[in-house]
Amino acid sequence: MTKISLNAVLYTIYLSVYIGMLTACTNSASLDVGSSIQEITPTSMPEYIKGWELASDGSFYIYLDDAHIWRSGDEAGDILDTVLRTAQVNVDNTLVSNIQIGALAITISKYDENNQIVGSYNGGIQLSFNTVALQKGRHTVSLSFESTAGERFNHTWTFEL
Repeated sequence: MTKISLNAVLYTIYLSVYIGMLTACTNSASLDVGSSIQEITPTSMPEYIKGWELASDGSFYIYLDDAHIWRSGDEAGDILDTVLRTAQVNVDNTLVSNIQIGALAITISKYDENNQIVGSYNGGIQLSFNTVALQKGRHTVSLSFESTAGERFNHTWTFEL
């Protein structure tokens, strides 16, 4: 069972905006941000990746759903810390430095069948970084990170500008 606790009305507003943003990013194709961007990887995104976006200013965003990273006993802050500590992103085989991470400002508690809390996770995690001006052509993004239990999550996709 999952119960959601919101600490303020502002979180509800932020949640609505964030969910709207995630909804826009949930299919496996990227967003049209003024350039012609087309995902060309034939596979779909795994459940833990809600979507991605390349903004016109060169900012790249990857939206994670930590409900699919969570394991019994995990706490929201630990998941966030572990993803931040272990996340590696490569763009065109070049390691990205200065990855910024944020989480939706809510904690979702997980309960067992006896209504006992068995852990919590965030409402979503966003990884962001700046890319050098990408030229028209094919580009590859690889994401890798670990769960608190050391389980490795990896995914690679290709898109074309």
